[in-house]
Amino acid sequence: MQTQLNFSTSEQRVSYADHALALFNIRGFARKVDLYLEKENYIIKTAQNTDEVMKAIELRSKVFLEEIVNADTGSMDIDEYDILSDHLLLIDKHKDSVIGTYRFNSNLFSNSFYSENEFDIFNVLITPGIKLELGRACIQNEYRGGITISLLWTGLLAYIKNLGANFLFGCSSFHIPDKLYTAQVYKFLCEKHKAEENLTVFPRTKYKIEDLDLFLLQVENSARKDYLLSQRFIPGLVKGYLSAGAKICGKPVYDPDFNCYDFFTLLDLKNLNREYVKLVTI
Repeated sequence: MQTQLNFSTSEQRVSYADHALALFNIRGFARKVDLYLEKENYIIKTAQNTDEVMKAIELRSKVFLEEIVNADTGSMDIDEYDILSDHLLLIDKHKDSVIGTYRFNSNLFSNSFYSENEFDIFNVLITPGIKLELGRACIQNEYRGGITISLLWTGLLAYIKNLGANFLFGCSSFHIPDKLYTAQVYKFLCEKHKAEENLTVFPRTKYKIEDLDLFLLQVENSARKDYLLSQRFIPGLVKGYLSAGAKICGKPVYDPDFNCYDFFTLLDLKNLNREYVKLVTI
């Protein structure tokens, strides 16, 4: 699900009533953090009003629902977290169109997070500091590649600075063919990028991967761990998060709506790899 940078919600998860309520509530949207940057032919900004948020939602709907799950044209990717969040917009100045977006939900403005649907994240939430959940990020198809991901990173870093955030977190989606490969990817990530025990999160029963422990044992007992293959299943943006210093906080879950496996990632910004950030921002 990358270049759409990660993290999955689906209209299929939300009842019609909840969907309608979210659409009704978004009319009361208010921006939390004011951000505006111009870079070459692009504008990076936080959505100012409901109309601008709806442009982000329209792009998300096209990418997540139409491209990924082949939903009917006109399906809408909207949920109760949209009113609670800021929405970063990447705008092509020449076409005056939103071609990329990112959703930011901070504990300064909200006490409810999308990640809580899939994971028990109590250990993260009780950790002192300002936290920012990243989600619903995507780029319009014809703009993927080039500088657009760097522009979103630039917007993210500017938002972090304005907010004074201490932690970034979110659900990162991996498209892996089966549970055995998922177990292998998890073992690889644990060896290289495992968070401290006090930051462990736990899969919710609904999304727990059945028999994952048996597959982990099979990987552990294997004479040959194909970690090179494991790395191929890690999406590009997630590799970026890991290179920036992010950690994996526990076992993954299975998202049936997008047929993918979600890993909870956390970045303590005091451990941010600033040399890597210099490489990916403009």
